Amino acid sequence: MEIVAIVMHLVNGSVVEASVSATVPKMLCTQVVKQYVVFDEENSKMLYEGEPVLVYYCKTKKGKLSSWLNKKD
Repeated sequence: MEIVAIVMHLVNGSVVEASVSATVPKMLCTQVVKQYVVFDEENSKMLYEGEPVLVYYCKTKKGKLSSWLNKKD
C-alpha cells in the first residue's frame, strides 16, 4: 500500500491536503480526487465541502508530483 497526498487549492485561498492509501495499481489522480469532490455540472465547477476547487494535484510518498498514484518512484 502506498500513501499519497492530494493537494487542492480552493478559490477562497485555502489549501487542502488529504492523505490517501492507494491500493489499486495505476490509479489515476483524477479517479481519487473524484472521491473527495462534488461536480456541479450545471455551473461547471468542482466543489470541495461547498468551495470551488481552482487546481489540484497528487504527490507520491516521496513528495514527487504524479498523475498516477501507485506508480513506482
